[in-house]
Amino acid sequence: MPNSCKFIFKSFSIAFLLSLVSCASFNQSQSSEEKYIGKLTLFQKEKSFNYNFAIFPSENIFIIQVNKPLLGNVLNVKIDKFNGISTSPAPDIKTVAFIKNLNLDDFFTFISNCLRSNISKNSLISFNQDKTNFDCEKRKEMATLITIKFENIYIKGVISDYK
Repeated sequence: MPNSCKFIFKSFSIAFLLSLVSCASFNQSQSSEEKYIGKLTLFQKEKSFNYNFAIFPSENIFIIQVNKPLLGNVLNVKIDKFNGISTSPAPDIKTVAFIKNLNLDDFFTFISNCLRSNISKNSLISFNQDKTNFDCEKRKEMATLITIKFENIYIKGVISDYK
């Protein structure tokens, strides 16, 4: 009996620690500022992966945190209008080339328009770079649909305003 109690306590402790870590991984210093939250599904070859994300915008910077429940942040992207894009973990060579060739001003404007609802209801705005297509469509009062297509990768998600 004591061994099963140890196992139950150990399992509960690990589950509690994982949930605590995943909740603490959001950037708490910006919690009072404007923020957008959303869910996305990444489709690649017959598999799908679900993620949550948060976007923290400011005048010249967007910080995007992608996380998975119980794992915490799996990707952080900082889009700085003047200093470029940085990611954590570091991107692969193909992504580095894409970022290097990205028209940052146009991409920053696209993200700003998409988030800040500078598009009318049921209208679509797009940004295309090389073989990658970004679409943003405002659907309901508080929700915006996004899609990203690149080769065999398809990402579909929804963004909600969270102030």
